[in-house]
Amino acid sequence: MKVLWLATGAAVGYVVGTKAGRERYDRIMVAAREWADKPGVTEAVKRVSDLAGRGKDAATAKLPTATDDAAAVVTPQTRVVRATPTTG
Repeated sequence: MKVLWLATGAAVGYVVGTKAGRERYDRIMVAAREWADKPGVTEAVKRVSDLAGRGKDAATAKLPTATDDAAAVVTPQTRVVRATPTTG
């Protein structure tokens, strides 16, 4: 009989907890959407996105391309020499 009451209590607690959890989640999501739609937030997101794009463009411009001389330095005949530690 105790097991039945325990199982019933657990089932009721689960149902009430999941419903309360979902309602709280929905409220948090509505508040997050309202915050994200504020003009100051959307402007900050746009600024950061533009800054990141400029940084990406600047970094990409500094990288050598396949047609650059730097890329032609490595050839199939190039050997890699590894320094071995010497014991003295």
